[in-house]
Amino acid sequence: GVIDSPALTPTAARDNVQKDGAYHELRRCLGRLIVDALVDLAKTDRAKFDRLSHWHHYHLKGMAYHHDDFFDAVIDCLPFETNEGRMNLPTYITRQRAKPGEKVPVYFFSYGGDSNQFYDLCRAKGLVVINTGFQFDEEVVRKYVDRNQQKLELRRMDAMDDVNLYEHLSV
Repeated sequence: GVIDSPALTPTAARDNVQKDGAYHELRRCLGRLIVDALVDLAKTDRAKFDRLSHWHHYHLKGMAYHHDDFFDAVIDCLPFETNEGRMNLPTYITRQRAKPGEKVPVYFFSYGGDSNQFYDLCRAKGLVVINTGFQFDEEVVRKYVDRNQQKLELRRMDAMDDVNLYEHLSV
C-alpha cells in the first residue's frame, strides 16, 4: 500500500522518513486499523480469517506472544489445532470438562509430528487437546492460561507417565 501523508518528513536522501512524532502517531493509527480489521474479519467472515491466520500463523502468534496489546485484541479470535479441529481458545475452554471446584484443564502437547498418536489417545479418553507444535503456539497458550490462572490449569500431555493418557499395568 501507499500512504500519502504531508505530515511525514522525508530524510535528506528521500529514501525514508524521519521517526518523529508524526511517524509514531501514524504507525499507532495504522496498527489499530489493522487489528480492528482482523477482529472484524474474524467476526464477519470466519472462513477467510481462518485462511489468513493459517497462512500468517507465525506472524500473528508471534505478535500476540511479544506484544500484550495485540494479544489482548486478538487472542479470542486466533485458531489452534486440536483433535476436534481448529478452534479458538474460548471455544476450546467451553468444550473442556472440569470437576466441580477445580480449574478447567487446558491440555496440550508440543511434538506436532506425533499429533495423530496424541489425537487418538486423547479422543479415546474423551479429552480435547491442543497441538502446540507450531511456532509460538505453546508460548501463546501458556500466556493465555497465565492470564486466566484463577480458572484455568495448563496440563502437558506429552509426558510418558501422564495418568490422564496412560494406565499403569500391574506385572
